[in-house]
Amino acid sequence: MPLWNIYHTNNVFQSQDEKDACAKDITDFYSGPGGMPSFYVVVNFITMPPGSMYRGYKRVSDLDTPFVRLAITHIHIHAKDLPMAIAEAYKRTAKGIDKAIKRSIIDKGYLFEYGVSEEPRELWKVDGFVPPPWKSEAEKLWIKEGKAVPYDAKAKL
Repeated sequence: MPLWNIYHTNNVFQSQDEKDACAKDITDFYSGPGGMPSFYVVVNFITMPPGSMYRGYKRVSDLDTPFVRLAITHIHIHAKDLPMAIAEAYKRTAKGIDKAIKRSIIDKGYLFEYGVSEEPRELWKVDGFVPPPWKSEAEKLWIKEGKAVPYDAKAKL
């Protein structure tokens, strides 16, 4: 599951349409052809009240340009799971994130920062189920159904 917590000042993501477009771009990054189930992607927009978020010693609400901080957690797929060297996987991930935020953040000229952490898959459940392995037949079923459904974890996946 990718979890995106997007911390922003109150002059960013003011409309539902802006949030919807950003969440769609993020979800598309992960759930395109050969990707993960779209319902794995969780995006939270967290508006920070003026004077409550700092960049260094400066209140970001006092900056001339809006600031957005993205805290991204990956649980489903880790860099080591990709069919390439770790360094290349990290570059590919960063490039994908940049593409996902291009329309909503980069193209608007906002200041931004993001960081990605990878959490253990063993401590993850979706709607009470341990998610099936990446690219398994059970995961394909979850993609088709658009939700978590029972599967035989002991079957050849």
